[in-house]
Amino acid sequence: MHQVAERTTLPSGFVIDHAAALAHVMEPLHTQSVISSRGLEEGTTKFAPRIMPAGITLSFNTDGFVAALNAALANNTAGYVMQLRQHGHPIASAHVGWAHEPSDGSESWGHAVRMHIASCSKLITAIAMTRTLAAHNLPASTPIIDYLPTYWAKGPNIEKITFAQLMTHKSGFRVTGSDTFYSIMKSQVAGGVTNANLGVYSYQNMNFSLCRILLPVMNGVIAAGTTFPPPFEDQFWDYVTITAYENYVSQNLFQPAGVSGPTLTHPDPDALAYAFPVGGGWNSGDLTADAGGTSWHMSVDDLLNVMGCFRRAGTIMSPSAAQAMLDDGFGIDLIESTSLGTLYNKNGLWQSGASQTEQSLAYFLPRDMELVVLANSPIGASGQFFRDVVTNIYLDNIAPEIPIGGWIARHNLNAEHYQEAFNDYVGNHGMQLMDVSAYGTGFSLYAALWVKTASAPAWEARHGLTAADYQTTFNQLTQQGYHPVLVNGSATAAGPRFACIFQNGATDAWVARHGLTSAEYQAAFNQFTGEGYMLDWVSGYFDGTQDLYAAIWRMPPSAPAWQARHGLTSAEYQATFNQLVGEGYKPVVVCGYSDGVQDRYAAIFRQIPGVPAWQARHGLTSAQYQATFDQLVGEGYRLELVNGYSVSGQDHFAAIWTKWERLFEHVNAAR
Repeated sequence: MHQVAERTTLPSGFVIDHAAALAHVMEPLHTQSVISSRGLEEGTTKFAPRIMPAGITLSFNTDGFVAALNAALANNTAGYVMQLRQHGHPIASAHVGWAHEPSDGSESWGHAVRMHIASCSKLITAIAMTRTLAAHNLPASTPIIDYLPTYWAKGPNIEKITFAQLMTHKSGFRVTGSDTFYSIMKSQVAGGVTNANLGVYSYQNMNFSLCRILLPVMNGVIAAGTTFPPPFEDQFWDYVTITAYENYVSQNLFQPAGVSGPTLTHPDPDALAYAFPVGGGWNSGDLTADAGGTSWHMSVDDLLNVMGCFRRAGTIMSPSAAQAMLDDGFGIDLIESTSLGTLYNKNGLWQSGASQTEQSLAYFLPRDMELVVLANSPIGASGQFFRDVVTNIYLDNIAPEIPIGGWIARHNLNAEHYQEAFNDYVGNHGMQLMDVSAYGTGFSLYAALWVKTASAPAWEARHGLTAADYQTTFNQLTQQGYHPVLVNGSATAAGPRFACIFQNGATDAWVARHGLTSAEYQAAFNQFTGEGYMLDWVSGYFDGTQDLYAAIWRMPPSAPAWQARHGLTSAEYQATFNQLVGEGYKPVVVCGYSDGVQDRYAAIFRQIPGVPAWQARHGLTSAQYQATFDQLVGEGYRLELVNGYSVSGQDHFAAIWTKWERLFEHVNAAR
């Protein structure tokens, strides 16, 4: 190496800024009374099996999990945030409470809010170490001794400790307290380990903090034999290895995962820790000196992005290598067999002497799911063990799969939660989206209906499309053999937006239009019905100046008698409804919308032979819709259609329920 002014350049090209190295605090006082997690030395290590009926296909009840988790945490923490993903796509999320209480500046929890993830940092370090071992063709059974600083004294049995033993807490080291400062690690290595302790599990932060020294040596950033002037040897080694570790993680884990911004320090926006009941907030501070075993400040999004990239993308390591790392338990606390497969968990906790607490949980779950939950206080006044609470809720929600004919309806979902529900019901349960409508003022909400069908056709759905986006989607999908079965227009401050469903396969002749004024729609209606088409779908919506229409017509070989209306006031719609129902018609489509002043309705009625009992409502508030839904479902009805719409800043619903075991085969045939 050679020295130039106030910088030293190592043979690897790594430049040491002397001022930065000397400013590095090796043993900060604010970490020295902290309590941290103890891995498998605390909490439940083997959970009671859930007995399931034989011969039943099992799945995971995401909705039940989210509800139970919220019941356990919402009123028992300062705040929490969670997200569950499958195949890398969010299927559930929640955030409640404060990352910074109002008395500390008012910051709500969210998926992008970072917090010190404490011992979940070990998972990050384990991924980095596993990747480095593979890059150098070294098995995890390789001894660590050749990658320790040469100038360190080596005590008994240090030559026997392997990388695998570090990453499974079987190294034999025994450290009092949570800190893993450079001086502590140097002293522990000099003291060696006993034969009795070597190979025996003992959770030690040092095991992973030592990895932050080994990694830069293995990767050639600093040679094991590097020396510095005696007054600065420890200081420079600590600074170089922490900086190199941080750079390696950023370049080889975070960047491939699309993550930027995690630190070992505590920027002001990062969550504060609280006791429970909540008092004053605690900033746990700059934790750089303990890097490797703790210290990363990450958000739910950050951690899940890295976990998903690690597990399946192949850009950090191959999926098979990732699975082998999990099976080996590197950086993992709990490995639990469940009815759906194996669960892998990492737990983190960092707690002040006043019980102000940062808690983190990272799970690799069966069915290609990942879950992260962060909380910034103890769980309740009694301080329930976080991992036990969440793991038991997960196990309790392994349940029988939704059967053929099963259905789920949701409303008042924002765009994020609608997409999560869509991902869950379609990707996790194999359901088919049958109906969707958007409404709301300020931002879009969604009401939707999913059904588990025996043999669904190929289908595609989109939401939040502009008129131009919808036309592009329409062109692309129809060229691929799809045809529209639903298009819902809704008003937003930025102009109309569209949600749509397309199906593939043989169908009757059809035509579709959108963006039609009332007069244009009437002209198209007259033209197509004159050519023998039957109106199959209609949606009215407001573009800020007038009501517009989107519609689909089909030409079935034998159409039932049918009637359609549009532009009706609520009273006119009720009068039409009464008249047509009296003549044997049933509503099959009803769409409420605003004309800028009041609610209007477009609807399709058909005479359907042998139609079962049915009920229809319109103009319901959200509370009225929920009460009617609960009542009718309790009486054996099933939702057939729900349409949300907003008028003068108020959300309303129109819906149809039918008592029909084969309802959705009928709906598919009708549409």
